[in-house]
Amino acid sequence: MVRQLLFVSLALAACGGQTQGGSDAGGPDSGSGGPCPSTAPADGDDCQGNVQCEYGDDPRWVCNTVATCKQGFWSIDPVANDCPTPTTNPPACAQLQPNTTCSNTGTTCREGDVFCACIYGGEPLLDAGGPIATYTCVQPIPGCPSSRPKLGTTCTQANLTCSYAPCGTPSGLDVQCESSSHTWVGIQEFCAGAN
Repeated sequence: MVRQLLFVSLALAACGGQTQGGSDAGGPDSGSGGPCPSTAPADGDDCQGNVQCEYGDDPRWVCNTVATCKQGFWSIDPVANDCPTPTTNPPACAQLQPNTTCSNTGTTCREGDVFCACIYGGEPLLDAGGPIATYTCVQPIPGCPSSRPKLGTTCTQANLTCSYAPCGTPSGLDVQCESSSHTWVGIQEFCAGAN
């Protein structure tokens, strides 16, 4: 089921931790505090403003409670069916080497705080002419927190965009430090050649 997010209209030419608005000279923007209630609100409770809040400790946002304040009421998104995120990788990840070819397309592997996936998007094969699948990993760029900040927590570098999953993964999410509220928001992921 498609999760509803307050998406900022931002087109990224490709994934890979690109930034809009310059570098963050102050170091990682860890994301804490913010305008969100300390505990998750109930669906339909009254609220003010336009804010999106995330509750839970799963590294994937689709496995946490995401509450969105819209038109004066909280709306709670359903948690994805494949939650929680497994603590161990599938056997196919044993051979993971970033940027190497792979045959188990769609497999997602976790390396610490970084997610990698076997996805299409490599150079065309000379003999077949089609794309090849490679293990693609996204390391946050300098200035981004090492772990994805929760939606609705505070940030300081306005318009800083950080990617935490490769294009083509089901739960891929880029976040941006929204300039007026100085909170992390989920942004639409536009990927060239994504599955």
